[in-house]
Amino acid sequence: MQRKLKIEGVVLKKKAILGKDSIITCFTREKGKITLLAKGVRTIISKRLSSLLTGNLIDAICNQSGDRLYLQDVQIISLFQEIRKSEERSKTLYFFLFLLDRLLPEGQQEPEVYNTFKRLLIELGRGEVAPARILYFLQHFLKLLGYGASGPDLHSLILSVEEIIGSKIPEHII
Repeated sequence: MQRKLKIEGVVLKKKAILGKDSIITCFTREKGKITLLAKGVRTIISKRLSSLLTGNLIDAICNQSGDRLYLQDVQIISLFQEIRKSEERSKTLYFFLFLLDRLLPEGQQEPEVYNTFKRLLIELGRGEVAPARILYFLQHFLKLLGYGASGPDLHSLILSVEEIIGSKIPEHII
């Protein structure tokens, strides 16, 4: 049995798979972190491809068939273009996208984390995020997700996060 699902979310990552399909990981208000199968999205004529850039805030219509979600339609809410114009803000964006992808459990609704992340995106878009504010957001995300990691500075907190996720954070996003 198929059912339609309307979601609002941020694209955490996108992975091309065989043919013209992609797997999209989103952090949504309604379902937490989810994985969508976007069939035919990599064709030249696909209107959905540009909407699914990493970091975009989107509205999407999905069909759920069994355990799998299939992307049907997508509308851009925000591209966060101001963030992408600055290398420093882009790095911060990709750091938090990477972090949320690694820390969030699949299919578990996290409304407070979602709303905090949207607030971070808005502040980044306005250029208002100082290092102290980034430290605050990182500490707040870890607290909301139930991790006791804390540190006096960003470097020690990043080391704690690397220990939690069991891998190094890529150099190009720190």
